[in-house]
Amino acid sequence: MSNSNMRIELTPQSDRITLGTHPLTIVNTSGEKPFGGTHRTHKDRAAGITTHSFESANGRYKITLVDKVLTVNGERYTLENPTDAIRIVDDRVEITKVTTLPDGERFDSQTLPDNIDVEQIVDRMTKVYAECKSYTDTGVIESVVRETPDSPNMIIDHSFTTAFVRPGRIRFEIENEDKEKLLISANESNIQTWWDLEPGIRKPASLDLAFAEGLGFAGGNVGHIPALLMPQKLEVWEASLKVVEPKRIYERKLENVECYCLEFKFDEQRTVLWIDKQSYLILQIEQSIKTEDNYYEWRTTFNPTINDNVTEQMLEFDPPSPRSADDSANTIPEEELKQLQGDWESVSVTEGGKQLATENGFGGLLLQIKGNTFVITERKPNGEKSEVDTGRIEIDITTSPKTIDFIGRDERRLGIYELKDDLLRLCLIERSGTDAPEEKRVPGSKTLKRPKTFDSPTGSNIMLMEFRRKQTEPSSQAQGGLLNDVIDDDQPLLQGTWRVVFVEDSGRTGTPQMPDGQQVEIEFIFADNKLTTVMPDRTSVATFQLNPSTSPKSIDVTENGRTKPGIYDIEGDSLRVCFSEFTDERPTSR
Repeated sequence: MSNSNMRIELTPQSDRITLGTHPLTIVNTSGEKPFGGTHRTHKDRAAGITTHSFESANGRYKITLVDKVLTVNGERYTLENPTDAIRIVDDRVEITKVTTLPDGERFDSQTLPDNIDVEQIVDRMTKVYAECKSYTDTGVIESVVRETPDSPNMIIDHSFTTAFVRPGRIRFEIENEDKEKLLISANESNIQTWWDLEPGIRKPASLDLAFAEGLGFAGGNVGHIPALLMPQKLEVWEASLKVVEPKRIYERKLENVECYCLEFKFDEQRTVLWIDKQSYLILQIEQSIKTEDNYYEWRTTFNPTINDNVTEQMLEFDPPSPRSADDSANTIPEEELKQLQGDWESVSVTEGGKQLATENGFGGLLLQIKGNTFVITERKPNGEKSEVDTGRIEIDITTSPKTIDFIGRDERRLGIYELKDDLLRLCLIERSGTDAPEEKRVPGSKTLKRPKTFDSPTGSNIMLMEFRRKQTEPSSQAQGGLLNDVIDDDQPLLQGTWRVVFVEDSGRTGTPQMPDGQQVEIEFIFADNKLTTVMPDRTSVATFQLNPSTSPKSIDVTENGRTKPGIYDIEGDSLRVCFSEFTDERPTSR
């Protein structure tokens, strides 16, 4: 064993010594005179352990370093890199380290003391939200969709505001780039919503169902903060925050605010929470997920305030007033709209200069227009159908050519149209464009502009379609076709939250469980024609369509462009559904 001692002096001017390979700086801001201290190094050759220590002459600082463990006045820290720098300002310890993030970026940050763990941070954060008397925020959900990791981004922004007063008053409003709004309001058990895409005041049975509409409108994290404020009212959203324990923790600045960053990762889904180190409020949530067809990313930023004055006006449920008869700017011409009503079957479809054909697996498109709403369905050569999109249309007959916009679940498609007798021509800009401001675009992304002619040039993202009006056959309902007239018979019975209590899979029966045998809870939330499935590892949103005229009754669930055919029956509070897991064929019995 060996020892070496060295007398040193540290001054307010940040003089340094070295503990092993780590530079040590002590800054005294009180104006005291320079003080001295003793630096020792002790080597235990038999054990292979080296201990570095420093004690200030006035006894204020006692510091030891053994391997990677640093102790300052009894507080322990872990040094991850041999060049980590130690800086003590009065009684505050700062350790500058190099951290590599998942995207490869490197940055300097402060090390967390060993006795601060993820659970403590999450518990502290949860307590702040659960105990605050009031909460308000403004924020933005930025949604990015890419077909491949290297393809141009389609960016959609939604802005939102939240106002909350304990115990049970909340108002949440979210608006997209087209100024279309979703409004959610609750005063204890009085829950009301308004959605511009489907105008009218609704009274959902629970806040979970109300915020499920928000998930369908904007995706992302619309319900997470309300769930922290009112966990007993938003059980599904609150449970989704506890799905997976954070796998890593680091610190970083967000607009000059020091934050704890907690990272979750499960399969292809990644979530990062940015938590203000001082207030323990969430400032940002990042999510990314890869599906078979696309990459989705959401970045939700919050500007939160707690325990401030929240006025009655901030909590008021104030849906838009009904449009007046002279509101010509927002009124679709009735006579023109009447001519578009009905079912239309594609005659030809050209995309980027190439005509889609049966040999390429394309069987045509079906377009249904009822009122100012639409449903587009793709038909395969074998007769199978899958819903592509649904929403509402806006037309303008004052332009030449006449314009038409399809406002669907994810975006607004800009187009022009021409109607001659029973032939309808549509020319639409397709998904790969973006109307985001120039500063938000990814280099190389295509500009979203309305077509001016009925043409689909080679290599363009323009789709030219010709439809012929389909004559409805009286016998089609008896043949088991999916007709809107019979779809609604059972739909009201399904509305609400259903908990899965029994599963049969390939002959195995029992309660829902993970592959490792752990029992889990799975819930289906039916809201209008949307189905939200909440599982321990993820939440998915799809649309569904019923046909109770068949035997057994049939249900089609469409998610990310893929339709899964199934059968169902409902008796009182019992719902049974059956799907084919690996084929597109509809089951014939349960």
